[in-house]
Amino acid sequence: MKKDTREILLDAATEVLSKNPGAYMGEVAETAGVGRATLYRHFPSRDDLIRELTIASYKQMDAALAPVMAKDLSAKDMLLALLEEIIPLGDRYNFLLSERSFEDDPEVRSFEDRNQQDWGAFFEELKTDGVIAPDVPTAWAVATIEALIYSAWSSASDGYIATRDAPKLVYRTLLSGLGPKS
Repeated sequence: MKKDTREILLDAATEVLSKNPGAYMGEVAETAGVGRATLYRHFPSRDDLIRELTIASYKQMDAALAPVMAKDLSAKDMLLALLEEIIPLGDRYNFLLSERSFEDDPEVRSFEDRNQQDWGAFFEELKTDGVIAPDVPTAWAVATIEALIYSAWSSASDGYIATRDAPKLVYRTLLSGLGPKS
């Protein structure tokens, strides 16, 4: 299915802004292969583009994770399955972690709040199932996985690791650290 101009622009913005949050609109237009007028016709301001990209990124993450969440998996297996879906979307995930311009926007705030609640509940389930130690603060566990997801995406993007290996490396690092396999 052919992407419409708006989707192409959002993909280009993701690519550009996930690597350089201060990038200019002209860089986004150039990456999309369109003129600045086309970009401004769809997004009259940089704020409009970033807000729309924030919402589109949350929706893309939700769409990717929903089928995994619907499966009847143990918490440990769910963790790996979620990582396999999230890491290929690393540029969107990184954008969401770094973009805080619209924290007060009600629509964006609802996505962020739900995302935080979902991760928190999932990590509590991982604790209950003995996958993560119960004394590890949930906020620390969430921050750790976010950092590992970013590291995996960044390393794969830079060619240091194979994209297909990234989820298992994050999974292993999260659950076993960097020590040798037992």
